[in-house]
Order: sequence, then structure tokens, then C-alpha cells
Amino acid sequence: MLRALQIVFVSMIAVTARGQDAWDYNFGCTMDPSGSTSVSAIEVVPGELFGFGQSSEVLVVGGIFATVGNGLVVNGLGAWTGTEWAQLDPAFLGFVGPLGTRPADVIFWEDHLYIAGNFDGVELDDGNGGSVFVVADGLVRYDGQTWEKLDTGFPSGNVEGSVFAIHQQELYIAGAYNESFAAQVYRLDNVGGQDTWVRTGGRSLTFPRALESVGPD
Repeated sequence: MLRALQIVFVSMIAVTARGQDAWDYNFGCTMDPSGSTSVSAIEVVPGELFGFGQSSEVLVVGGIFATVGNGLVVNGLGAWTGTEWAQLDPAFLGFVGPLGTRPADVIFWEDHLYIAGNFDGVELDDGNGGSVFVVADGLVRYDGQTWEKLDTGFPSGNVEGSVFAIHQQELYIAGAYNESFAAQVYRLDNVGGQDTWVRTGGRSLTFPRALESVGPD
């Protein structure tokens, strides 16, 4: 799952993913007044689920950039197919939030792409010349069709340092979700048929590094 490539900067010359060709690292930015670009999140997803054809894998890349390749507009979330850049979702118009808004981490889990970061929501093209805003409070998931906020169990407010991990076949997220900035860990659970974030007794002692050893509740 390319977890070792969790944070990558655009100054690198190339990245290789599961035998794919090195990507075209030409990023363009109009979202940051400093003019800087950066890649802050990266994950491999099945291409078929996201409309890229059968038996393919796609590298999802998120960060502070507006365009990739030869000027393709992706608004901070692009998809590298192994040979070219594409939009992960043509309706995606960008993350909405404070200066420097970007995804901090992405992970693919049970047919959804989970995205966490310092954003208030995502803006989508409504297909009628306008847009719709999906409130996210720093955590949203996408299944190739629908952008969705999980409303239950997770503290509101965007958090730049969120990080995901899979431990013993369960999905966890950690971040500094209170004023003391102490790391808290949440596990995704299903309660009464509804996906819910449940706070655990585990802690990330090396936050914001990935939670490779979350430990029992």
C-alpha cells in the first residue's frame, strides 16, 4: 500500500509504484500565495472501482497543487495511471478550508478512499454550472461515486496532522483532536449498521508517524 511513501515532496525526480513507470512530476500551483507545491499524501487504489478499467492500479496523489502533467486541472487530488495523469473524480473542484488546505493522509479501505487533513469540506461540480459543498471537518471518504462525511464518533474540526493505519484488519486514525494537542486514536467500527468512529485506549507515541503498533483498546 505504499505506506513507506506517506509523505513525498515534489522536489524528488521520480517515484516508482508497483512496477509502474516513474510519474510525470510537473505540478502547477495556483492555490498557495507562496507559489509552492507539495505532495502530502499518496495511496494505491484499484482502478476498476474508480473508473480506470479492469485489472489496473492507480496511484492517488494529494497535496498543494492545482495542475499536473501538461496542465491537467486536478485541484489538489490527482490520479497517476502509470502512463498519464487523470482526474480521480471529474466533479471534484477542490478541498475548502484555511490557507494551506491539503490532505494530510489517504488510505484505501474496504472499497473506499479515506482522506484526512486540514480542510472544512470538498467542493463538487453539480453538473448545472454550479457547485455543492460537502462538509467534511477534516475527514471524508469516496467510493468512486459519492463523497461522504462520517458524522458519528469523530470530533469536528479539521486537523492537519491526521494519519491512518491498518492494524489487525481494522482501520485506525490518529490526530491531535483537542486543545492540548495530545494524540488520540479512533477505530472505524460498525454500530447498529452504521459506520462509526470509536475512540480507543491506544495512543500514537510517535505521532504523527503511522500507527504501526496501535495496540489493544
